[in-house]
Amino acid sequence: MASGLAFAQPPQPGPAFNAASVKPAAHSVRNFLGGPGTRNPEQISYTYASLQELLLRAYGLDDPKSISGPSWLDAQRYDITAKLPPGTTKEQFQKMLQDLLTDRLKLATHHESKDVPAYDLVLAEGGLKLKLGEVPETVNLPPSPEHGNYPILPGDDSVPAMAIAMGEGRGYLKARQEPPFVLAKMLSGPVGRPIVDKTGVTARYDFTLDFDLRLAAGQAPKEAAGSTDDPTPSVFDALEQQLGLKLVESKTKISILVVDRAEKVPSGE
Repeated sequence: MASGLAFAQPPQPGPAFNAASVKPAAHSVRNFLGGPGTRNPEQISYTYASLQELLLRAYGLDDPKSISGPSWLDAQRYDITAKLPPGTTKEQFQKMLQDLLTDRLKLATHHESKDVPAYDLVLAEGGLKLKLGEVPETVNLPPSPEHGNYPILPGDDSVPAMAIAMGEGRGYLKARQEPPFVLAKMLSGPVGRPIVDKTGVTARYDFTLDFDLRLAAGQAPKEAAGSTDDPTPSVFDALEQQLGLKLVESKTKISILVVDRAEKVPSGE
């Protein structure tokens, strides 16, 4: 017994910020700077950040609707600065931010599963209208009028990428060497529901998508957008006409982060 006790080891603490400050926001300028994967990986400076935004980053969530809690989650604002140990990974940073919010705001949470309205992304009649992605021999050309309103994709032409540009309900999406499941994830935010890829397609494609988010499924252009002058199709029609894909109403189960308790005024410095 004595020998067994001698080898017992206390639990090792996880990674932590070298120094951190959480304060009520001093100004109304919203910024999220630094952290793993940025030009300043060993320091963060978040200003005018809501607790909802901080939770999205701390738990790696994309949709604010995946968080449930007090009505002030998106109203109370904070300034956070912190120094990270060299080599901190994205996953370690998320855990460190969770621990910081727990310590300074007395945060308590739990997860629940919930069925929510969703869309399934499926193949339309006639099949795909996509071009298999190719790796060009040249890098991206500088912007020109030929790009139209589509966003310029980051990186060189050998790297898969997808980007979306939105303005006044109009959307322009461009993809390079990406499969349909990435498109489903990208469009979930604009359409306001989770999109589940049910195409069964794993190949990577190059494509563009030009659509109008003001036009909902089943609505005539006149009653949805107030005008038929602009021929831009709804996102539902655009997917069928331009890509050979279709959105079908469904339900899916998502994980909800429930905030049980949080204090508005942070403790400590």
